[in-house]
Amino acid sequence: MDGKEFLSEKEKNPKFKDIPVVVITADENPDEQLKALSFGISDYIVKPFVPEIAIRRVQNVMESTISRKLIRDYAEDATSNEKTGIVV
Repeated sequence: MDGKEFLSEKEKNPKFKDIPVVVITADENPDEQLKALSFGISDYIVKPFVPEIAIRRVQNVMESTISRKLIRDYAEDATSNEKTGIVV
């Protein structure tokens, strides 16, 4: 299975939909990068890379993912509380 097939399969399963994916590849082609980003990857790192920069980019993706989850959870709680009349 290549990366595109993996992303397609990942999107089919709701349990895995929110898992971030960072692609590390030697392919510098901007068209391929745009295509990969359109498949829903979180970041695209081209080899060769500086390890410290790659680590920071992965950390940024993880922090962003956590932030989105917190915002989504808060919105769901607020919606649920509106339906039940509970004010937070």
